[in-house]
Amino acid sequence: MKTINLLRIAIFILIGSCSFAFIGLLSENKVSNFYDQIDNIKTEKKLIKMWQLGFNVTYADAISSKIMDEDFYLIEQNNVREINRCVRNWQIAKRAKILEWAIPDYSKFQVQKFYDPIIFDKVKVTHDTFLKWEKINSNLKPCSLEKNRVFIKKTTATLFEFYPFYLSNLNKIINVLKEKEVFLYKSIDQQSSQAANLYLITFIILLLSTTIIVIVDIKTNRGGNNE
Repeated sequence: MKTINLLRIAIFILIGSCSFAFIGLLSENKVSNFYDQIDNIKTEKKLIKMWQLGFNVTYADAISSKIMDEDFYLIEQNNVREINRCVRNWQIAKRAKILEWAIPDYSKFQVQKFYDPIIFDKVKVTHDTFLKWEKINSNLKPCSLEKNRVFIKKTTATLFEFYPFYLSNLNKIINVLKEKEVFLYKSIDQQSSQAANLYLITFIILLLSTTIIVIVDIKTNRGGNNE
């Protein structure tokens, strides 16, 4: 085989090795992107766990207050029981301030398929309306009026029912994130294995091309093939 042909083969092999190395780099870049996604998922899971804790505490407190309200309502006098119930429900609604930050934070989650705009909008409007009502009536005795008692009862019921709904959504979101995290780790293993195999092929090709170049050099120096 002519020397020039050997050099051509060596060059072709070197180009091939560069191609394999480039594909290997692309695989490594994918792995890097997968790790970035995993970091984002971990950050989001921390935020979700924080809201789970906050909502569990608030919901447990609301349940406890409602149980106590039922007990007190049975023993209180007829002329004050509705007023006192209104006051207790008012306190439950006041503790729902967590919604001011929780609802906007929900829109930041990467999983939005469990979002129900009708329910979220209803709760947001209810809570905003309550805050305006409280600003006007906080220094008064609003529970003495029946219209305020009806308003507080309806408001408390809407906010109270939202707690388990929001918690259920958070559980669904975190389960999806866990599944995605597992998938990303599997993808990382696959891409890392692929990159390792490509680098091994690149090494073998480079070794082969080096061998050919050395053979060409030996033949040239010895003048063994001047055809």
